[in-house]
Amino acid sequence: MQTRYSPTDYLYACARIRSLEASLVGKEQIRTLLTSATANDVIAALQEAAGISLSATEGTPDTEQALLSILKQGVKTVAASVPDPAITHLVLFPYDCHNIKAYLKCSYRGLDPNPLFIDAGSVPTEALIAALESGDTAALPQHMAGAIAMAKEAYTKTADPREIDFLLDCALYADLAEAAGGLPFAEALVGARADLTNCIICLRVLRGTDPDTAQALFHKSMLPAGTLSEGFFATAFEEGEAAFLAALAKKTPYGTVMEHAGASTLAEIEKRADDYITARLLEVKHLPFGAEIPLCYLYALEGAVKNLRILLSGKQAGLDGDTLKARVRESYV
Repeated sequence: MQTRYSPTDYLYACARIRSLEASLVGKEQIRTLLTSATANDVIAALQEAAGISLSATEGTPDTEQALLSILKQGVKTVAASVPDPAITHLVLFPYDCHNIKAYLKCSYRGLDPNPLFIDAGSVPTEALIAALESGDTAALPQHMAGAIAMAKEAYTKTADPREIDFLLDCALYADLAEAAGGLPFAEALVGARADLTNCIICLRVLRGTDPDTAQALFHKSMLPAGTLSEGFFATAFEEGEAAFLAALAKKTPYGTVMEHAGASTLAEIEKRADDYITARLLEVKHLPFGAEIPLCYLYALEGAVKNLRILLSGKQAGLDGDTLKARVRESYV
């Protein structure tokens, strides 16, 4: 990202972003929203308490687009405030990856990818489609653009859509690592996310794959940019899940995430992984200035949007407050 990083370059951005933190949906609001009876009650409470509108202008509920608009507006504000707007790529690139994968998979099945697109990436979906159709992928993130041809070739050979996922997900983390370059805190967060995702991938493979092919599948799935080597994960395939979890608790910073993981679902572990990242954000929350402040805000905003999505979908499904409380993520504010 940056060839020279100076925390003082972010003085203006931090002053502006600190004021935005007050508008984030935090712990207290989430606690109140959990008591709402329906999704419409959640929407009404957000409008009254925080001025957040989750309805389309015509009055028809369109909550997903409204949630994406909140995220996109926050990203736009940060990009206009920081000396290097590439910091926003750390939040935007995963959406680019999702959209590229959706396009490729649908093209092979003869389906319309538009319903699957999430227009929140660094490349607008119309431009992304044009790039993929023309083959001119210069506007796409570098490593993901380079992985497209390999993904097409791998799918042609195997007819296995997972090959598209393997290659594009690895490319995504290569792009994230590059975007974080020069900002130590960003590099550490990308590394931690890669490690935690690799741990979850490893457990998913262990629990759902033929033992004879599990290690080979993990080799294809493992993401770059993490601090845990592939050799570390070999414990899981040589000695089993219990030994792997014990090694995580003893030798890595992720013991709290993997505590009781043997009796946890992957969804529960994913929640604890998200909470671990939030705890890392909180460690630098009170710094007076620096790139950490806008980066934490971006991740916090994305987390707040995720919590609202969990709340709304849960209420629509008729889930009670206690069930939803176990699913919502820890908040930055």
